[in-house]
Order: sequence, then structure tokens, then C-alpha cells
Amino acid sequence: MVEIVFGDSTAAFLKEAQLCGKTPYSVSGLQAFADADEKEEQKDLLQREMTRRKAMWETATPMEKAEIYAFPLYLSVGQLSGDCLGADRLAVLENLFSVYPSAVGTAAAGKLMEGARTSVPRFLKKVRAGEEARIWYSDQPDEMCGFFWFFSLLSGCCLTDVRITAVKLPAWEVWDGRVICRSGWNQVVPEDWHRCSKQQETVSPALCRWYAEQWEKLCGESAPLRAVVNGRLQSAEETLYDDLIRREIASEPVEFQEAHVIGTLLGKCYPGLTDQWIALRMEKMIRAGELLPLTEAPPDAPSYHRLLQKKAGGRNLSPGISGIR
Repeated sequence: MVEIVFGDSTAAFLKEAQLCGKTPYSVSGLQAFADADEKEEQKDLLQREMTRRKAMWETATPMEKAEIYAFPLYLSVGQLSGDCLGADRLAVLENLFSVYPSAVGTAAAGKLMEGARTSVPRFLKKVRAGEEARIWYSDQPDEMCGFFWFFSLLSGCCLTDVRITAVKLPAWEVWDGRVICRSGWNQVVPEDWHRCSKQQETVSPALCRWYAEQWEKLCGESAPLRAVVNGRLQSAEETLYDDLIRREIASEPVEFQEAHVIGTLLGKCYPGLTDQWIALRMEKMIRAGELLPLTEAPPDAPSYHRLLQKKAGGRNLSPGISGIR
């Protein structure tokens, strides 16, 4: 079996999920937070969480060993053309990553594209040889786009001979007395992957063709964004999330840290919002005269590590729509 995911962090979690219950649990990440926090109450909460996660890890059923292919191509952003592995998609990635120091951003974009170009023929060879492919996706736009795009890659395969299963992440579930809400597979801890895998479904040849047709339609529209609206993946304007961003800015004082706005929005788990996209939209608000930069980011930090000011007489940054799903 080959596993198909649409993010590097998602691939890392799935790889860890193959080790659950077989290797000692590492608490290094949470331990660092606990050690850094000066509040005893917070330390206690983190220690309890580490104990809970350790117990989950030790009792979890590991995922079966399989080769993992990750395609973090940010397909919900930018115009679509060709097979999404060419120069146009690379330019979209470079634009998104331009919010990071130039050398870092350009290299990261190139690495993602090179990884995808190398992986596609490798996994297609396995699928054509009869190996099962399992796709992990959700209503998070990049994952949903990746899901549709995957089936467009099978156009040269005999669909009656390929074996495809898919696991869609539920937006919320009740587990162990808790309500768990997640917007993408990068928010699923390794201990939960095997349990979630029980929701997999076989994708029929008819569905394979239909998904590929839907992707072809989206490519023909070549909109600047794609989003899951009312349960369907649709083309959208680049201003789609602007009201969400403006609403968060409106809750800030006149002078505020741009990174704080971005972090708050990401913490609210709006599907489709990434730090890069928010930063690019806020940059456009600066050019439109809505915001004024007061400082510059350090040369080794993302461009949004700076102080901004709401410009007097600029556009009204009052709350707008509450969200898109």
C-alpha cells in the first residue's frame, strides 16, 4: 500500500503513527513548553496532557508499514494550468513563500516542487502494478484540491485495475467523552490515525472519473482561489477571506503586531487560511492604504514580524462575515 497526503507535517504524523505502541513515547515538544512556562497552573495542565498522550501512544494500534507520498502543492491557491507540476505552479509557490526571507522561501518552494515531480511517477508505477493507494483528505481546501487532482493523474491508468481507498476526516467527532474539532489531517495526533483509518471507503472507477472531471472543470476556470463552500469545492475570488482578516484587525489596538493577527486567525482553524496567504492579503491592504507599517521585519524572519498601524481615514475595518466552510 502507498499512502497519499497533502502536507509535510501530515506525512510526519502518519510516519509516527506507524510507530505507535512499538517505540518509546517522546515528550520533548510538550516538555519544552512545560519547562518554558512560568505559571504553575499551565505547567500542571501540560504535565497532565503529557501523561494522557503517553498512555494513548503506548496503547494505540500502529498503522501498517507503508510508503508515504506527500504533495504540499497548495493547490487551493493561484491559477491552475497544465499538470500542476510545471513552472506556473512553481511561481505560485514562490509567491506564497515570498513572505519568508528570500533565500529560504525560494529554496523551500523549489524543494516542494522537486519532491512532487519525483514522487508522481514513482507512485503511479506502483498503482499501475496493482498496489493499493490510500488517500487522506478533508474539507481543508488544499487537501480537497489535492484529492481531486490525484484522480486527474490516473487518466492514463485502466481504472478497473487500480485499487484506491480514501479516508475523509470528519469536521468533528466525540471521542473519549470529548468533542474533537479538526480542519485537516495535520491536526490529527499519530495515536488517532489507526482509529480514523477504519472510516476508509473504496473509490469506484466511476467516482475516479467523476473526481478527475471536476478537477478539469476547476482548471478551466483557473480562479485565484478554491474553497469548500456549502460542502462543495468551488472556485473563488482572492478576496474570499478578507473580511475574516479585517474582523481580526478590528479587534486590535491602533498599533498592533501583524504576527499576532496571523497567529490568532490560524488558532481559530479557519480552513483555507495559511500564514502565507494572510500575510499576502495584509500586504495588499497596506498597498491600498488601509494599514501603515511602522517597523520592518528582521532580515531572518518572515515579513509579517513587524508593527502595523490602522491608518486614520482608511477603509472601515469592521467585522464582516463569520467564516467559510
